[in-house]
Amino acid sequence: MKNIGENKKVIHLQVFVSPQCAGGSCPPDCGEDAVEMTNTINEVVAQHKGQITGEYINIFHPLVRTHHLDVIKQLRQHGLLILPILKINGETIANRQTFNREQFIDVIQKELKA
Repeated sequence: MKNIGENKKVIHLQVFVSPQCAGGSCPPDCGEDAVEMTNTINEVVAQHKGQITGEYINIFHPLVRTHHLDVIKQLRQHGLLILPILKINGETIANRQTFNREQFIDVIQKELKA
């Protein structure tokens, strides 16, 4: 987490997604839970503009294979149905199967206060 000024912290989100969701929103055919997850992430980022940065990363991008081995491991174990995978400040905190809106918001609030 980066500090900006004296009291501002910036949280960096990385959301690993299939190509259909690479623009930051998943179409309905990706599944209701994937749509809800990306919508929640986008909503929280919008509410905390300047304090949260984020990027959607297509899992087929070449750097994923070399820089995000933990993501590749999850994909090998569970397949594409595990997507999206969410990292906060480089640490994997959730995927499609474990994502919980309230827990995500709680983690963000704790990170902002830390």
